[in-house]
Amino acid sequence: MINKIKKATDFQKYLKKQLEDKKIKKHYDEYDKQLKLKINILNS
Repeated sequence: MINKIKKATDFQKYLKKQLEDKKIKKHYDEYDKQLKLKINILNS
């Protein structure tokens, strides 16, 4: 079930809760690395 997010602070709480799951955290971290690399390439 998807909860409605009403405020930015709600999203921060939601994200913190989601990142407690090791599978989700692993994918989040991998995506973060890819995104940072792409940004660095574009800024070069």
